[in-house]
Amino acid sequence: MLIVLAALGAKRPGPVATRDIERVLEQGGDAPVYGPNLRSSCRRMQAAGWLRTLRAPNMQLAVELTDAGRALAAPLLADEQARVLAEQRATAVLVLPLVPHS
Repeated sequence: MLIVLAALGAKRPGPVATRDIERVLEQGGDAPVYGPNLRSSCRRMQAAGWLRTLRAPNMQLAVELTDAGRALAAPLLADEQARVLAEQRATAVLVLPLVPHS
């Protein structure tokens, strides 16, 4: 979840609604994400000092990384991005043009 928050924060800084985090995790994973489990994880990470829990004006729960959370998440995000890039390179297929014989 730290990686997801770091990636979302890189695209659009500021608080992220927990429903948006649920959607991102569901798109990328095989198992469903349950809201109560996600909120429980948020509470544990807040207790550890990695994120801050906020309420939007419509009372929707939102979270954002603290400086300590960003420091912890940045190398995890970089490793994940490198892994995805290496996987893409390993599975990329290039079609080379045919060279006619003279």
